[in-house]
Amino acid sequence: MADRMFNELDYTYDQIGLSLVIDPATGIQQFAFHEDSIVVDIARAAGGSGKYEEVKVAYAIFYGPECTYNEAAPLLPTFDQNPQVAELVGTLIVLKTLPTIHNLPKINTIIIKTSDTPRNNGFHDHITGTIWSWAAKEYLNSKKKPVGFGELYKEVHEKLLELNKQQIAVKFWKVDKENNAKVEDMARRALKA
Repeated sequence: MADRMFNELDYTYDQIGLSLVIDPATGIQQFAFHEDSIVVDIARAAGGSGKYEEVKVAYAIFYGPECTYNEAAPLLPTFDQNPQVAELVGTLIVLKTLPTIHNLPKINTIIIKTSDTPRNNGFHDHITGTIWSWAAKEYLNSKKKPVGFGELYKEVHEKLLELNKQQIAVKFWKVDKENNAKVEDMARRALKA
């Protein structure tokens, strides 16, 4: 939801009146009065000389200030160095990590915030819409060719369906880059590491 405004000073989504609090046992962000929710920010960064073979991409995951599960790293060389791949890898890490966290309260909703740019808005649109038609067509596009990064999208989709069977909804919110600045900075710093 691109119209959500994030005020870093009071950690509040002004337009909808939701405040984030930190779970004391895990350090993970939750909505105040909604202890059954988890809020995770994901970002990606790309850098290099501009030549395709020299481009490097990193992802970052922000569970909460000073949370030990926060993570930022360059994509392994075995992955396509593409921002969408970084967001898919970050999403998979979140979806696989959350069920393993001890002391995590029972959750019904996982909200994953990402920030797409006008030039590259594929991840959010694909993960919230197109993925359903791809799954129905066995991850082939309209030209009957494999969907770009189809294996990763398929793995994410299967994990989302698995969580849904456990009565856990996963929602993706698209926010402006400025509203995801901390995690964006984490991804940029991971590129330089």
